Amino acid sequence: MSIFVDEIPIEITRKRVKNINIRITRDGEVKLSAHRAVPLADIERFVRSKEDWIRKHVAAAKNRADNEIIDDENRDELRSILSEWIDERLPYWEERMALKSSGYRIRDMRSRWGSCNHRTRMLCFNLKLALFDQDILDYVIVHELAHIAEANHGPKFWEIVATQVPDHKEKRKLLRNSHQ
Repeated sequence: MSIFVDEIPIEITRKRVKNINIRITRDGEVKLSAHRAVPLADIERFVRSKEDWIRKHVAAAKNRADNEIIDDENRDELRSILSEWIDERLPYWEERMALKSSGYRIRDMRSRWGSCNHRTRMLCFNLKLALFDQDILDYVIVHELAHIAEANHGPKFWEIVATQVPDHKEKRKLLRNSHQ
């Protein structure tokens, strides 16, 4: 059984659960589970109370799915593009920030855009960064280099980032809304 919010179908499953539960899959599908005894009118009322939340999370999931276009055919091409960008931009930022990494890796990461091993100074970048403009890559490079100086996300860390990328909050928000 299904009901709809605008054009968004909501698949209803009846099972032995205490509450009405709703979740959005990675593909943007909406799944609702409710106890067999809960009247359909109560389910519809619950869904109406969550319409904005449903729309927001379905849009975010679809945006993520649109960005997940990496397959075996284009993985090597995207790795090559990203590697070329990093080879060009990382030395620039290392010099400008007076911070030196020990190198970098490119990985297909699910939950991060980048990482920095504070101890070894090794940077790691998400392959999906090749799908964004270079200014986003610059932000991620600056973010990861800042971790060489400050391991955590404390005020000093954000001060370093803000000095180099004044609009870092907008870039961070864009990445957060586009990711995993």
